[in-house]
Amino acid sequence: MIHQKRQCLFFVATAAFLAGIALVVSIFLVQQIVFHSKILMEKQNTISRLDKNLSSVDELKKNIRVLRHKHST
Repeated sequence: MIHQKRQCLFFVATAAFLAGIALVVSIFLVQQIVFHSKILMEKQNTISRLDKNLSSVDELKKNIRVLRHKHST
C-alpha cells in the first residue's frame, strides 16, 4: 500500500514537473514570436521609408538645381 502511494506521488510529481517545464518553454516561445514579429514589422517600415526616400531623390535634385540657379543669378 505504501509502495503504491509512493509510486503515485512520484508519478504526480513527475507530471507536475513536466507540465511546469512545458509551460515555461511555451511562454518563452510566445515571447520569441512576439519579439520577432515586432522586428519584422520594423523592417517593413524601414523598407517602406527607404522606398519613399528613393522616390523623392529626383524631385529633390530638381529643387536643388532650381535653388542653385536662383542663387547664382
